[in-house]
Amino acid sequence: DGLTGAFGRSSSGIPFDAIDGNPVDLVFLILGGSDTNDEHTKILRGLASLRQNQHFLRFLRDAADEEAIVDVIKEMSGALS
Repeated sequence: DGLTGAFGRSSSGIPFDAIDGNPVDLVFLILGGSDTNDEHTKILRGLASLRQNQHFLRFLRDAADEEAIVDVIKEMSGALS
């Protein structure tokens, strides 16, 4: 019945065996059933592209509240269209 997503932000970082050795501070979770593969892949592709944008990452880290985070994601993902 569609996808569900969550976003998490950690001020201290989460130990994660990342390639660069740094803790992870921004996490996206996308959940969906087997009938959402195409949509899931599209979202992952978009996030991977946005991940390369340092402004996007800074805006997420600096967002004051949930509404600001949603606004950043909507605005920056709209730039991909």
